[in-house]
Amino acid sequence: MQSVLWSLEHVSLGADDRRRLDDVSVSILPGRTAVLGESGAGKTSLLNLLVEFDRPTRGTIQSHVGPNLSWVPPDHGLWPRSTVRQHLEAVCPGAVDANSSVDHWLKSFALESVAKRYPSTLSMGERSRLAVARSLASQAVAYVMDEPLANVDSARLPEFWSVLRESLQQTESSLVFATHSAETVLAEADQVICLDGGRLVWQGAVRELYDSPPDERTARFLGPVNWFEGIEAATWLEGLPPQKTCYRPEQLAVLPDESGKAVVEEVRFAGSLEEVRLGSMDNSLQKTVYH
Repeated sequence: MQSVLWSLEHVSLGADDRRRLDDVSVSILPGRTAVLGESGAGKTSLLNLLVEFDRPTRGTIQSHVGPNLSWVPPDHGLWPRSTVRQHLEAVCPGAVDANSSVDHWLKSFALESVAKRYPSTLSMGERSRLAVARSLASQAVAYVMDEPLANVDSARLPEFWSVLRESLQQTESSLVFATHSAETVLAEADQVICLDGGRLVWQGAVRELYDSPPDERTARFLGPVNWFEGIEAATWLEGLPPQKTCYRPEQLAVLPDESGKAVVEEVRFAGSLEEVRLGSMDNSLQKTVYH
């Protein structure tokens, strides 16, 4: 596979006063790449350019993927007059093992009981699973998926992401997917592209952004962060390395200390972490931390 799948140089999309993407330059590498951002950040616009559904208003895009590319659009792109099984039969390569391959994907994505049904009769979760199953069944070199499995129940989401992940590993294929979920990026991506208001904010390894973000705003793309600078560092981090400004929740503990310089003003339980509001002894400073 190519060392670079797509190269975008100064790409913009849309009119000057309503740009969906604004001067984006980025290279997408083989592997699993997440496009992360809030609603309206430009995630779908970027994916549409990769699959040539849209063309850039300005700039250039070079694709090294070739025709063996599969796309899952945000509306799933299902065929209304085809059953679930027919969706898979239409894309499975080869005729010898087609039935066993179809059966495999039906079982893997828990679609066996709805195999004879049409998209209009499926739940949103079933449609979401079918769209991903059909895409993987095509055995493409690269997949572009817009919020894959977004409508699947959270309790079963890890199960189906595991199927997707294992398929990519077995076929040595690449995936570019859009999401607004930091948790999904941390669990399922090697590289991440962060968009905000149509502009590229950051690109690189997920682990690098998590451990060594350039600033607090960028750090928050991957979830809660404790950021200390200047007088804050001197007040709250006595005895810790002054050059380190970023502490993720699991890297920080709030412990009682009679000689400490802070008091706990409020504690909020938030599932896997706590949100703690601290105040300095002289009431001149406040800080909310996550641990």
